[in-house]
Parts: sequence; structure tokens; C-alpha cells
Amino acid sequence: MTSLYRTIITKAWEITKRYKVLWFFGFFAALLGNAGEFQTLFKQIERIKNQPELLSSLSQGLTLWGQALTGIWQLPLVNILAIILTLLFIALIILIIIWLAITSQVAIIKNTEKIENGKDKTVNFKTSWTEGAKYFWPALGLNALAKVIIFLILTLLVTPLLIVMIAKGSALTTIVTLLTIVIFVPLAIIITFVTKYAVAFVVLQGQRFWEAFQNGWRLFAANWLISIEMALIVLVINLALTFLVLLAAIVIISPFIIIGLTSSIVQVFFTFFGMALIIASLVFIFCAAVFSTWQNSAWTLLFMRLNSGGAYAKIVRWVASKIAKKENK
Repeated sequence: MTSLYRTIITKAWEITKRYKVLWFFGFFAALLGNAGEFQTLFKQIERIKNQPELLSSLSQGLTLWGQALTGIWQLPLVNILAIILTLLFIALIILIIIWLAITSQVAIIKNTEKIENGKDKTVNFKTSWTEGAKYFWPALGLNALAKVIIFLILTLLVTPLLIVMIAKGSALTTIVTLLTIVIFVPLAIIITFVTKYAVAFVVLQGQRFWEAFQNGWRLFAANWLISIEMALIVLVINLALTFLVLLAAIVIISPFIIIGLTSSIVQVFFTFFGMALIIASLVFIFCAAVFSTWQNSAWTLLFMRLNSGGAYAKIVRWVASKIAKKENK
């Protein structure tokens, strides 16, 4: 059996290294989160752990919001209009960022397929934007559906249970919280995997929204072990890259910090310190864009392999090799 992950990782890196135009899309796609499956894991665990505190502060938050709204409506009309326009402007910025992130993710997925199928001559900036925008709405809908499902599970199942336990002061609260983490967090991660595959079905096979979601579930159910193994590999690479980038950033900005600290002029210190921050930020942004490009390419290649059949998890291949060695003895 040939190595599945090594082949995918190598191909994804070759695509990332050769087609630098994808780095631009990788920058915006990174806004959706790198190693997103385990970001979901850590995020949902934190939410559940903080659920009692959130519930206790909910009434206070609602009271403050009510007071704020009352105060706003008592302002002069000009000030109210200014606040409304400011909120609309912020909402517009958020929508633009979402559009750029989703469109960029779709562009990387589509271009990876083209490159893998030998159609790399059509990979360019303009076409990438056009194709990314073409599938924006279904891809956005699938990502939104995943968020809604996770929110509903947390709100309708987890929150009422914790409210009852907290209200009764039950000693079982900790046990219930742990059980909630064991049950809810895997569900949230599964939904993340299903969404990832569903988006690929939409972009690469032109499937409709609900059909893609159903097929995403079927593909994950048939290859859940491979999906988890792949996510773990991506996580390890992400952590290793973060560590290396952090070291590189420290080495790069250290001279600027030293020069600033040795200067007796305050303005010089802040100038060099600001330069160090800018350089460090650029290093992290660049690496995040490259890693996001690689990650989306790798998941696309995995999807194509799984959808064509014949892929086996590492642990399955390892067990098969052990059995084969015993039979050959």
C-alpha cells in the first residue's frame, strides 16, 4: 500500500511552492482558521467550561444592553444616525472580509483540482476570483449551516442541562460538564469535517447545497479515521511551523529591539520597536498565507483521493503490513 499522507503532503507543498499566486488567496482563506478542526475542539471545550460563568453573567449583560439602547434613543437624531451609519460600516467591512475568505478558499480548492488534473495553464488571478465568486453562496451557506448546527446543539441541549444542574446546586455538575465535552465536542468536530467535504462537493462537482452536505456526511462516515489522522498531521505541522516562525521572528526583530533599548532617545526606541512589530507581523502573515494555501490544497487532494476510493488509514495499513509479515513467515 502506498503512503497516502506523504504523497498528499508532498503534492500540496509542490503546488504551494510553484503557484505563488495562490498565496494571495491563502492570506484571506487563513481568516477561516488554520487547523480548523482542532480550533473547533479547543473553542468548544472552552465554551462548555465557561458555560456556568456565561449563564450567570447573561442577565447582567442583557441589562447593560437594555440600558445602552435606552441611552442611545435618548440622544439627538444626528448622533443616532451617526451610530447607525457606524454600525452599518462595520457590518459592511465584516461582510467584505467574509466574502474574501470564502472566495479565496474556493479558489484554492478549484485551482488545486485543476493542477492535479493537468489543467494548470488556466490557473491565474482573474479566473480564480471568478470561480471563487461563482461558488461563494453555497460555500457560505454550508459554513453557516455548520455554525448554526453547533450553536443549536450547544444552546438547546447543553445549556438547559447545565442550567438545571447549577440551579439545583448538584454535585453532578462537573460530571455532566465532562460528559457534555465527551459528547458535544466530537459532534462539533464531525460537523466541521462534513462541511469541509461538502464544500469540496459543491466546488469540484457542482452539487447542490443539501446534496453536497449529505454526500459530505457519507464521505466522512466512510473515511472518519483517515480524516482524523489527516487533521492530526496538519495540527502537528501547524504547531511545528508556528514554533519555527516564532523563533525566526525573534531572530529577525532582536537587532531592532537591541538598538531601541540602547538608545537614550525615547522617540528612537519607539521607532525601532514599531519597526520590529511591523516586521514580525509581516513574517506571521506571510507564513499564515503559505500554510493556509498548503492546508487547503492538502485537504482538496485528500478529498479527491477519498472520493475516487481505494484509500486506507495509516493504522489500517500498519495492521495489514503486520499481518502480511506474519503470513509470509
